[in-house]
Amino acid sequence: MLTRILVIAAVLLSAASASAQKPVKELPIFVDSPTPPATVEAMTDAASAVVVATYTGTSRPTKALPQLYRDHLFTITEILKLEGHLPYAGSDIAIPLAGSRRETADHVEQEWPLEVRHLRKGNSYLLFLKWNIQLDRWDPAWGSRGIFDISDGAVTALHESQGHQYDGQRSDVFVAKVKAKK
Repeated sequence: MLTRILVIAAVLLSAASASAQKPVKELPIFVDSPTPPATVEAMTDAASAVVVATYTGTSRPTKALPQLYRDHLFTITEILKLEGHLPYAGSDIAIPLAGSRRETADHVEQEWPLEVRHLRKGNSYLLFLKWNIQLDRWDPAWGSRGIFDISDGAVTALHESQGHQYDGQRSDVFVAKVKAKK
């Protein structure tokens, strides 16, 4: 009996492992995000809240439009601009971004917007947020154009179209501009 249970457990584990190792087929999608204000200071003024948060590497389909959006989970490490609905530092926050992930029998299909870099687990991001009163959640103020990787001492815009303006700037200077607008 114990041998049969161990064999069943081994089969289940190898099936789960095989599922995790399926090839990922990238399917680019086009998303038209609004253009943010021209400067970091103006973005800070226009956003409801601004936080520094670490990407957990976890995402799930959103409750609203799960076929089009995924909630990406971040842990808030610092609040730079506070708004009443914002969770406290140390809390997790789900940020919806366009894209989906579907598992088929032999591969995983992952839709991700053109011109948007992938989030990297463990990296710190500066998030410009707005409160979505209709859906009772936080959204990026300008979609992926309101998210900036500030890891490694340099800024990298999540949306490549913002890259020419911000990529390579010192992240401490970038964050200081936000803090100066509090």
